[in-house]
Amino acid sequence: MNPLPFINSPILDLVRQLPKDDIMWLEGDRNYTYIHFCNGGKMIFSKTLQLIEAQLPNDDFSRINKGATVNLRFIKTINLRQKHLQLSCGLTLPISRRRLPSLRRWWRGNQSRQLISTL
Repeated sequence: MNPLPFINSPILDLVRQLPKDDIMWLEGDRNYTYIHFCNGGKMIFSKTLQLIEAQLPNDDFSRINKGATVNLRFIKTINLRQKHLQLSCGLTLPISRRRLPSLRRWWRGNQSRQLISTL
C-alpha cells in the first residue's frame, strides 16, 4: 500500500490533511508527538511517535533516535564522528548509535549533500 502524500489529523471532530512535504521533523514525548513544520510552526498530537510514523513513507522519513524522526529532504549535514545531524533550519539533533549505519548508507547515496566524517 502506498502512503498518501498527507497525514490525516483529527482536530475537534474535523480531519485536517497535513502535507508530508511540509513536515521537517517529529519529536516524541511519551504519548504525545510534536510535528515541526518547515515554516517554523508545530502541532501536538496525543499519539505516540510510532503511530504517527506509521503514516509516513519510509523513503522520505527516518527515525534517528528514540524520540525523533526526520524528513530526509531537510538534512543539511551529518557528523558521523559526533553522531549528530543538522537540519536546514539550523537545528542539531543527535543520532543514536543503532540508527547511524542505515542513515550513513542513505547519505552516501545522496552525494550532493555534505558529509562530515573522520571514520
